[in-house]
Amino acid sequence: RRVLELSPSTMVWLCFSGIFAAGYNVLNYTVVQKLSATQAAFAGNFNKAASIALSIFLGLEHLPSGAWGALMVVAIAGNVGSFTRYSLLKSAERRSSVPTGNSGKPAENKTGSGCRL
Repeated sequence: RRVLELSPSTMVWLCFSGIFAAGYNVLNYTVVQKLSATQAAFAGNFNKAASIALSIFLGLEHLPSGAWGALMVVAIAGNVGSFTRYSLLKSAERRSSVPTGNSGKPAENKTGSGCRL
């Protein structure tokens, strides 16, 4: 009640944050349902690494001094790079496993059911 009296616009931002959080949760649930367990784990680690990198970039957090700061940067880059590489490999694997016709396009289903085999 006190916040509403002092800054009514804060309540608007509070509602927006709730809407964005709900949207993020729906997106996260959808992604997890479509990925394998390994991909979901990599995606979670990527999300954490990206959040840390973003908070450092925005000045919300600071790197440790000395060699530990450099190690942290290398660790974040390695995490992001490994997720990206794994995703690219899985994508290439899926593309190569799709049967193709003579034209190089995915083969059409000849059963007439409308489903791809």
